[in-house]
Amino acid sequence: MGNTIFVQNYDFSQIENALLKRGKAPEKARAATTHLQAFMTLCAMYPDKTLAAWNLMDDAWHEFIVRTVDYEAFCNTAFGSFLHHNADAFGTSEFSAAWNETVNLAKSHFGLDLVRDESAPHGAMTAAICMIMRLAA
Repeated sequence: MGNTIFVQNYDFSQIENALLKRGKAPEKARAATTHLQAFMTLCAMYPDKTLAAWNLMDDAWHEFIVRTVDYEAFCNTAFGSFLHHNADAFGTSEFSAAWNETVNLAKSHFGLDLVRDESAPHGAMTAAICMIMRLAA
């Protein structure tokens, strides 16, 4: 298991501020980082599972990734290795399995009602087109 306490206590305000600078409304920026923290917590809790992002947190994840030094340090502490972003997964059987797993875990741990149909029209709680990718050490 990853370092869930570290993830739950991590200060995502830098990401939230970056989203605000890009024009995201304050409540949407806060929601995006809160959901990013939930997603990263699931990734830490389930290191052997592949999970998929949802739209509400996807912008925050991308904003975090481009801060490569901070993101790498976060990943190394939270997961023990870099958590890669797979942008080509949507529409594959691997993505479908990852999305179903994510829907179930997000509901059971955080009470989130993600839309189960991964091809549903774009919405905050629908599947984004990317998922995590863990490389073997």
